Amino acid sequence: MSDLIVLGVDPGLARCGLAAIAGQRLLHRETIRTVPADGDEVHRADLIADRVRAAIAELPVEVGLVAIETQYIPELPRGRTDAEAAMRELQGKASSALWVAYVAGGLQQIARALSIPVVTVTPAEGKRALTGNHKADKAAMQRMAEAWFGEDMSEHEADACGHALAGQQKVAGRATGAQTRRQLRPEATAGLPERVRRCIPEAKR
Repeated sequence: MSDLIVLGVDPGLARCGLAAIAGQRLLHRETIRTVPADGDEVHRADLIADRVRAAIAELPVEVGLVAIETQYIPELPRGRTDAEAAMRELQGKASSALWVAYVAGGLQQIARALSIPVVTVTPAEGKRALTGNHKADKAAMQRMAEAWFGEDMSEHEADACGHALAGQQKVAGRATGAQTRRQLRPEATAGLPERVRRCIPEAKR
């Protein structure tokens, strides 16, 4: 299972993170960016799909699994006294969530068209797989990804690494998410490089 090539995807319309890993080796990472000047949302999603398809083709080895986040929930506005402004902000976030889901769905279809199995992961599963903490913030995800793979990464690439690792764990039958929420057992970190183990707070092991 360590030789399985997993492409982790952190879907998004403005920025979509990709990370291809094999065991503990990082084979490829990138952040696909689109802006409104590229066209309407459907066209931008098509640009992302084209780039993901090309990235899969450019890898020197065959991708065996795509792990993609499919549970993006926008955070409700807080501390706002202007009800109309808060509603506009929430509507904007809901619209963003719909387009993230649209991108994710399109990328799943591409994988299936290429006969690549797909697993879906939640944000919490990706965070736990990479950091051992299902509530890790973006900065913690970046620090751990950089420590694990030895390369500077964007937050979207770091998230994609977490999704790829969670995908590895799922197909290997290892517990993720709610199954390991109580604690990260010692055996779960036993095989990690020392530089990675040092990044896991003792309280979260």
